[in-house]
Amino acid sequence: SVRDLEEILEFLQEKLGEVEVHLVGHGFGGVVLMEALLRHQLWGQVAPGLPSNLHLPKLQSICLIGTPSSTGILRSESCKLLKEATKVAGRARAVEYFWHQHLNSGVSTLAEAYMTSSWQPWNHWVMRGWEMRREEVAQQYLLATRGVPFLSARGERDFVTNRCMEAWQGVGDAFATNRHVNGSQGFFQEEQLMNCGHNAHLEDPEACASLIGDWLSSVEVSRD
Repeated sequence: SVRDLEEILEFLQEKLGEVEVHLVGHGFGGVVLMEALLRHQLWGQVAPGLPSNLHLPKLQSICLIGTPSSTGILRSESCKLLKEATKVAGRARAVEYFWHQHLNSGVSTLAEAYMTSSWQPWNHWVMRGWEMRREEVAQQYLLATRGVPFLSARGERDFVTNRCMEAWQGVGDAFATNRHVNGSQGFFQEEQLMNCGHNAHLEDPEACASLIGDWLSSVEVSRD
């Protein structure tokens, strides 16, 4: 929840002495992160002259991996992928094929649990009816975060398709049209992890770690 996230961040600063933080959200974890940032103003309205939340570490960057901006679009895209899986593998093996292709290609972890369930994408999502539009992101991002750098990444075969993540491009829109706000030095970047599904960090941990490491390095360079 948003409150859980806030408590973790408070703990990092107050108990561990961390004064800066880079946030990484995967899947629905990224949904909670963006809800907290843009709608709950976790760092406060950090307009010029107004303090941000002093109980939290200073926000330095945001990275979303396979995070949908609309559960409705996610459902629609997943249903399309399931229909394609049915054509390729047949009705009896469609779910198994779907999860091997789009969740965790070739890795025996969560995929096995999903494959043995009676999963249907239109009935079993954890969150329903949540959406954040590109226009909202563009309007709120700079004020809510001081315009920190933003990375949007996904696995090449992730069921969270490019269409599901389109709204995060609103961050790029904000930088393009309001670069002068708060003197932001931030930037927007999109990346794709090849030959991976939704759990790219399990399928190819080295590539995922390299992506995030390179991202953090680019953020540090932008601050110099």
